[in-house]
Amino acid sequence: MGVRHKLRGFTLIEALIAMAIMAVMAAMSWQSVDTLMRVQRVNAETSAALSTAQATVAQLELDLNALVETQTVEALEFDGKRLRLTRRVAGGELPSGQDLAGGVRVVCWQIQRTAAGDSLVRWQSPAVTTRTALQMAWQQAAAESTKDQAAGGVATLMANNLTVFYFRKNAWVNPLSANEVANADALVQQAQVVAEAARRAAAGFVGGAFSPPPATVPLLLASRLAAVPDAVRVVIGLTPTSGAGNLSGSITKDWIRPQFAPGS
Repeated sequence: MGVRHKLRGFTLIEALIAMAIMAVMAAMSWQSVDTLMRVQRVNAETSAALSTAQATVAQLELDLNALVETQTVEALEFDGKRLRLTRRVAGGELPSGQDLAGGVRVVCWQIQRTAAGDSLVRWQSPAVTTRTALQMAWQQAAAESTKDQAAGGVATLMANNLTVFYFRKNAWVNPLSANEVANADALVQQAQVVAEAARRAAAGFVGGAFSPPPATVPLLLASRLAAVPDAVRVVIGLTPTSGAGNLSGSITKDWIRPQFAPGS
């Protein structure tokens, strides 16, 4: 007689153990996928934040590279809260006359409150071609900076602090004290010029060849406007946030005046 073999299947306990193992493997796979998705999201947010930071620093550098002295308002001024400057438009040049050929813009950088929170906001005026319009734009920049967000201003980085230093006489100094020193130096130079002119006039009068001293009014006007520093350091304090991919700490940008020669 032939031998019959019994067909034996899985018991209930074995099936439950197999299902449990499969569930554990599925959970581990899902955690790996979830981790990869979260890493991808953080990388994308970090990349976007870095791109915004790079674009902000690049725009700041462009503004500084286009600085122009108009002898009407300060070319560069930081009052502890806002950084205002006058920049050339599309490579326009300033003539010696009253009009500003090519146009000039007033640009203002300042920490302001926006819908997203405290941010570094850049505001710029329309291109102006007269000195009267330039003075009005300069005043408008100060007025707009007192609002929560300047009309037409562009929010760049989430930041809560803006600090600026000037490089004068081989040292980094506070802009407020630097302007006072620059004005004092200009007044000293002016006094020296006037004293020299008076000495020469007195000597000429005694010798019988009197010549009037040169006019000093332009010097008086020039002394009110501080010269562009040799270099500028801008420190942007970033707002600490808990979101993934957000930057923290501070960003420092050093700008050197193109005409600056070390030791000059």
